Amino acid sequence: MVQKTQTQSAAPRAKPSRPASAKAAAKSSPSSEMIAARAYEIWERNGCIEGSEQENWYQAERELAQAHDE
Repeated sequence: MVQKTQTQSAAPRAKPSRPASAKAAAKSSPSSEMIAARAYEIWERNGCIEGSEQENWYQAERELAQAHDE
């Protein structure tokens, strides 16, 4: 005969939080969506030149990171 034991349910655990440095980095770094939107603006401003996607992306990252740091 198998005896079932009654288990006590543990109290729900709090969701582990990220370290303060990770939280600060998340607040200060622009999202991919923001970078993509800015890169598109740069692409349009420069005449919609094909093949410049990576350069536009990096420029958008730099501009947005600098704006967040100010």
